[in-house]
Amino acid sequence: MNLAVRKGATVRLPIRIETSELTWVNITGITRDAPVTITAPSHECPDGWNVAIVGVKGMSELNIDAGLKDRDFRRAAVTTTDDIQLNNVDSSSFKAYKSGGHIAFYAPIDLSAYATARMEVKDKVGGTQLLLLLTSSGGLEIDSAANTLWINMTAAESAALDFSGGVFDIELVTAGGLVKAVCSSESVLTVDSEVTTSGG
Repeated sequence: MNLAVRKGATVRLPIRIETSELTWVNITGITRDAPVTITAPSHECPDGWNVAIVGVKGMSELNIDAGLKDRDFRRAAVTTTDDIQLNNVDSSSFKAYKSGGHIAFYAPIDLSAYATARMEVKDKVGGTQLLLLLTSSGGLEIDSAANTLWINMTAAESAALDFSGGVFDIELVTAGGLVKAVCSSESVLTVDSEVTTSGG
């Protein structure tokens, strides 16, 4: 996982945690429009989730090649319980949709099972701690309704960051103390320089 924050900016950064379980939903319609709208009744795809389009007849430009790979997934915006949009896809020049196909996405982890979370940033794996974010201090927020873990920092907190980057890990903790690591300890947080430093 690679994340970036800008010094001096208010940070509200979403982290959406997937399971390894693929969900497949039947497609019943696709618009020729910008952005493309895909109808998949009762899809249950979370807003902002990554999806892949597989097996569509007609509008085959949306289909992925054989085998799902990370690069095949696109961010989806949920517009209704039956429809999603791919905001970066203009399908107006594609062939007309005929039938079939599936939306594929990795099911979200059930965050309601966790009481707290922690994120530790270090200069290297096993090195010196640079930053610690906790749910108890508001630096992390578990939003189980949106299937999202939020990183929160005020502008003053991000301005005070005195490092340009580091590695991090994130752990979710149940009320009973069971700990689940949700990313590699070699995930990278980059701190971008502040651009504007004076008032307007």
